[in-house]
Amino acid sequence: MGIFGSKFQRPEVFERAKASENETSYQSFPAQPHPHGILMVFNKYDYKNYSNGFNQRRETLVTRNGRASGVGLRSSNAIELPFPKQLVDATNLRINGFERDPFTEAIANKIKSFSEGGSVEDIPGMLQGLGASMSAALTGGNFGGGLNDIASKFLGTDLKDIASGAQYLLRNNPLMDGNISKTIDTVTNQTLNPRETLAFEGVDLRSHQFSWELFPSNQTDSERIRNIVKMIKRNSLPTVTSLAGIPKAYLQYPSTVDMYLLGVNEEHYIKYKTSMVTEFSVDYGAGGGVAIMKGGKPAGVQISMTMQELEAENAHDYGVADNAIQEGTILDGWNE
Repeated sequence: MGIFGSKFQRPEVFERAKASENETSYQSFPAQPHPHGILMVFNKYDYKNYSNGFNQRRETLVTRNGRASGVGLRSSNAIELPFPKQLVDATNLRINGFERDPFTEAIANKIKSFSEGGSVEDIPGMLQGLGASMSAALTGGNFGGGLNDIASKFLGTDLKDIASGAQYLLRNNPLMDGNISKTIDTVTNQTLNPRETLAFEGVDLRSHQFSWELFPSNQTDSERIRNIVKMIKRNSLPTVTSLAGIPKAYLQYPSTVDMYLLGVNEEHYIKYKTSMVTEFSVDYGAGGGVAIMKGGKPAGVQISMTMQELEAENAHDYGVADNAIQEGTILDGWNE
């Protein structure tokens, strides 16, 4: 026997849906839900609730034989649908290349050393010293001495080849014309090593796309589809409020949505964070053409929805304890 009774049905859901076909707090399609489905629960936007990992109401899911059941959430402002055409978990990291500058890298290392016994008050003097050395090297009479001063102060070495040092400084001068820089490369038979590396800049908010094709079997099914479309629009669009003398002065934030996978072991599937609907479309020609049922209602409707999570993923969402990642530590595989 399956977790939802014989033939994997959910009698408590079917009876509830049958008793409240026109109730807007819970909608489902088809009337008798599939053994595996997806439940979207809409909630009033509240900024305070969206900073603690995967959505906060997951503990209200009832688990039977390792599979999730949404019994505790169906009294909410919720919609239950079959699994969409695809379930994709895509994580995008913002990592971009940049060219390392040995001078700025030397400064960064010196700044880092302040945390190991240095003084913050020394930083302005260090930067001022670099500026004075650069100015002396580029405009003063002792060009070679100025270059060696920069090298010894910030790179920890002396320049043996003044020409190469001049080439490097001139190439990094924002006022230097690009053609002059290329000419210097040609004359010296060398070009600067860009010393490229990667910089981690953050994690993009995950986006999720869903699509369902819904084909009604009767007039009641058509009403269910209509109610589902209206409910999604009602929760994904803002309401307006007026100020004294100014009608519709403010747009109130739309509802947020929590997504739950039902009838499966969630530990083996994607988990969703609280999200907002960013796009919703309805195609009244599902199946390749607009067909009309008796009564003038569409014979098939395809609904597509894109939502974006309110918080970015991090390693702690997948089992890493706080402060568990130390400098120089590499995580090997999934944390058990």
